[in-house]
Amino acid sequence: MYVIVVGCGRVGSELAMSLSKRGHDVTVIDHVGSSFSHLDPAWRGRTIEAEAMAEGVLKRAGVEQADALASVTNSDAVNAVVAHVARTVYKVQSVVSRNYDPRWRPLHEAMGLRTVSSTAWGAQRVEELLESRRMRPVFSAGNGEVELYDMAKDIGQVNGVQHNPRYAKVRKWMLAKLNDYATCKGNACSGQLGPEPKPLKKKKKKRKTAS
Repeated sequence: MYVIVVGCGRVGSELAMSLSKRGHDVTVIDHVGSSFSHLDPAWRGRTIEAEAMAEGVLKRAGVEQADALASVTNSDAVNAVVAHVARTVYKVQSVVSRNYDPRWRPLHEAMGLRTVSSTAWGAQRVEELLESRRMRPVFSAGNGEVELYDMAKDIGQVNGVQHNPRYAKVRKWMLAKLNDYATCKGNACSGQLGPEPKPLKKKKKKRKTAS
């Protein structure tokens, strides 16, 4: 796959190196030549020192043959315009735009761009880690609209729950609660699943008497 990465800051350089290591052909564009120092010394891809929005730069980078383009500079205006042009003018199949300032996110959305908001996403992850001790996020789609969480310990293995039908009710409630967290945010869905089931008491085994 041929990929163009616009912006060679920390995000752009990391993305370019990761794609290159996976065997993709990558070209990086940045208007500041010193930015290419962020790339690993082992970098063997192509670099272009120029403004991505300047006339002819994207064509020089091979945008007409590109399979994907990621615009990840620290300018929302540049990211949105470059991504929009790549998608609508040059018909690049896979285009992603970085939203640097959350206040500019509506601009990306108005253009119908696939966007990653690193600032908002990062702040949300930190908030989740601070508030949740027993659960940890393992997957997030979009900018956090859909989330999946994992318990600190597999509930199916606690005291033989997986093989004990007496705990089916408790297990069902816990799995439903996980689903609630995966599809909702914060306390917006709290209480929808009803109160937590009461702890189940173990039945005492009758001792067999010798006949």
